Amino acid sequence: MDNFTDSLKKAFYLGVGLASYAAEQVGDIQVKAQEAAEDLIRRGETTAEEATRLINTWTPQNAAGNDAESGRPQKIEILSVEDVDSDSPDA
Repeated sequence: MDNFTDSLKKAFYLGVGLASYAAEQVGDIQVKAQEAAEDLIRRGETTAEEATRLINTWTPQNAAGNDAESGRPQKIEILSVEDVDSDSPDA
């Protein structure tokens, strides 16, 4: 009977140890997942800032007559084919 009791105790302790180990692993996974999420957020913010800087370098700076500061759209002059042909030196 003592063997049965010892086996039962060992099985119980095995279950408790397994549950403790599983809880520890889940805690580690949660910490690692949180760190990974924070790293991805940091990368996203950096990428967005770099993209904004890149777009700002591509857009024309505030030249004379540019309405960029006022928030109004920039005026674009559309020339017809006749205007372009009459301006050429061959015409």
